[in-house]
Amino acid sequence: MTGWNALARHAWMSVVSLSLVLTACGPEMEEGPSAPLDEPVLETSRSALTEPGQILTGGDRYTHPYYASGGRCVFETTLGTLPDTYLSLFGPNSSTNLLAVDDDSGVGLASRIEAYLQPGTYYATVRGFNSAQTGNYQIDMNCYGGIRYQSHVASYGWTGWTLDGQQSGTTGQNRRMEAVQMYLLSLPGVSVRYSVHLGDVGWTGEYYDGQAAGTTGQQRQMEAIKIWLTGAVPSGCHVNYDAHLAGSGWQGTRSDGQVSGTTGQNRRIEALRIWLSGC
Repeated sequence: MTGWNALARHAWMSVVSLSLVLTACGPEMEEGPSAPLDEPVLETSRSALTEPGQILTGGDRYTHPYYASGGRCVFETTLGTLPDTYLSLFGPNSSTNLLAVDDDSGVGLASRIEAYLQPGTYYATVRGFNSAQTGNYQIDMNCYGGIRYQSHVASYGWTGWTLDGQQSGTTGQNRRMEAVQMYLLSLPGVSVRYSVHLGDVGWTGEYYDGQAAGTTGQQRQMEAIKIWLTGAVPSGCHVNYDAHLAGSGWQGTRSDGQVSGTTGQNRRIEALRIWLSGC
């Protein structure tokens, strides 16, 4: 959308709580209230949120703080008498780190930001496009299901969390993946389950929702993986994954419990990509 400017693009989100704070500052100053330095937690969305706001005096702004558990979110101003909204997004865990802005491209149009957010506290700030504008509005926030995961790689250790189709692990370095963790974002009532096949061991038991599957410190390679969803899975919602194998590269997409990788070939998994569709 014309008028949208992404200053940073991170990950995915869902919202736990949202409140309103009115601050009276000039339109060039984009700063929200102090942000607590919350650590990421394994948590899922409770619901999308709609909140009202009103600019009584030209130059004022409303700031909507919320805690996000991670995922792709859309923030959009809708309805109301404020003729031309200007939307800013700050975070994570910072009221001064500007991620994106949208000036809605004209009078009467919605301001809209689509952002990929890591877990943390964020601040959506709304004001009139210029200091003369007043009126009321709504801000709608809707978050979509995602998956967050990390891998344990030989000689590296845990790689750090990534999400939604991004690569976890390495390619071209001859490094085996040894363990994996994953959990869902913005899908309440749904659990992700997974099992891995280890060299000289075979299939592990079933793991779920952030538990580590595989081994660390034993120099055992992951050779195959199965991932599936359980619980209140929305119709048409699927978990998809692709493994990068030593000597052959990316294998191709597998879904919903299918085996990705190999067994009985002594071929290590080096990297994974995991994503949801239709959720």
